[in-house]
Amino acid sequence: MSLKNYIAVSYRKVGLCTFMLMVLIFWGATVHGQDIKILKTNGMIAVIGEGTTGGLQQGDYVLVKRFINDSWKNITYAVVTHVRSSMSRIKVSESAPQLPLKLGDVVEKINMNSLPVAKKSAPDKPTSVASPVNKNNKLIYLGPTAGAFIPLGDMKDVFQNSVGYGGILGIRFRQDLDVSMRFFYTAEGSKWSFWNVELLGRRYYGGGFLVDFGYGICYPEIASGAMGFSNGGETIRLGFIGGFGFTFPVALSTRFEIGGLFHYYPHFGDKAGNFITAQGRLIL
Repeated sequence: MSLKNYIAVSYRKVGLCTFMLMVLIFWGATVHGQDIKILKTNGMIAVIGEGTTGGLQQGDYVLVKRFINDSWKNITYAVVTHVRSSMSRIKVSESAPQLPLKLGDVVEKINMNSLPVAKKSAPDKPTSVASPVNKNNKLIYLGPTAGAFIPLGDMKDVFQNSVGYGGILGIRFRQDLDVSMRFFYTAEGSKWSFWNVELLGRRYYGGGFLVDFGYGICYPEIASGAMGFSNGGETIRLGFIGGFGFTFPVALSTRFEIGGLFHYYPHFGDKAGNFITAQGRLIL
């Protein structure tokens, strides 16, 4: 074979390999470029990283895929319920397999006339009875608090029902469990009357129901002689706290909580002190 023919054959082989490589790259981009990541999830509801700039509109349907046994499998489909420029909120359709969405799932816009998902049993059903509703899936969250301070028993002789204010700072360890630190205070006129700092664990259940439990430190303003305080009541006391409430979304990354806490301080004065706080919290 002459040198000229050899060079021509080699050139054709290189050109063919280059063409095949370009085809593979283009094929991968067209196949996988349609996949949209799930950024946040809350059971049947999730936030995805695509919005109006990518052509999504409210009412569109998306196919949800999950990586199972070394391959991507179609598991359910969802409807777009809220759209912004770069993100959207989706919800699993009532007529689709009711599988909780997870981080790591991807979605793809589809035509409802050609749904590739059949109604069949879920390939990986959740094993936990508790349904995590926390959140925003944020590792750290905070927000303001407002509510009512309601004294009980002997404390009604010293304090009055009043409005209180405070805040909450929480750290999430699991989707259904976190720990929060809170403060809550009430005032009479221009002077404070009761400070309360709380360290609470929290457990989330299905339907937005949550349970709080933990410790509290209070710092009351009590007149001398009241409830056995001979030198006034400006003394720190340690007690126990428990309660429950409900949480529900009000925006893509914001929730509102409402609930009540029972506070018990075994060594408040001569007798135990207890009261209730009914609170509303905006979780940001």
